[in-house]
Amino acid sequence: MKKMIAGCALVLLVHPCVPSDGICRDVFPFQLSLMKPVQLIPSDYDIYGLSIGVIFSFNETVYGLNVCGLISAYWEEMSGLQLSGFANLDGLFIHPYTVNRGIQVAGVMNNVSVLRGIQLAGFYNRIHGEMSGIQIAGLMNRIRNDMFSDGPMDLYGTSVGLQFAAVVNDAETFCGAQIGLVNIAGSIRGVQIGLINYARRMSGVQIGLINIIREGTIPFFPLFNISLSF
Repeated sequence: MKKMIAGCALVLLVHPCVPSDGICRDVFPFQLSLMKPVQLIPSDYDIYGLSIGVIFSFNETVYGLNVCGLISAYWEEMSGLQLSGFANLDGLFIHPYTVNRGIQVAGVMNNVSVLRGIQLAGFYNRIHGEMSGIQIAGLMNRIRNDMFSDGPMDLYGTSVGLQFAAVVNDAETFCGAQIGLVNIAGSIRGVQIGLINYARRMSGVQIGLINIIREGTIPFFPLFNISLSF
């Protein structure tokens, strides 16, 4: 019986699985890596289950738990929980349409194109497209549609949710709340709470020492400002 169980486990590790959608992919339930390319499963395979890395873990897509001591990365999609001691990355800054559906937790920074979930970082959270969720950082949160010029720049819309940072929140088009020492937005529907609040256009409320709505009815007002400009 023990030999049978061991044999089945070995088959799962060395042969691809087929997901429930019926599409044949190179899928494995477990990954163990020191750093790319020194890893149990090649990086161009998908992991549906558990991925454990020591220095640098990298795979095409990960569904499940992705844990690494230093840097955890994926190429196309991550769904689940991504944990790293230093940074969580997607597409290694060069793939413009990657998606994270779940939670990213990093000691220093998180970087993703599209987030549907939560980012927690000791210093810096970065989104290059849009977000539906929450960003919490010890230093700065930033959401800017700065994808590559050969991609569909209008693919991304308004980010929705909460930005909470000890120092700076920055978003291009945002609906929700920004809470931090300095809050910056291009267009925002919602509320900004901080020492300095700035928005180019706003439909909502600013609460802080310095409140600026550049295209608002009252461009500047201390302590409290409101605009329904769009």
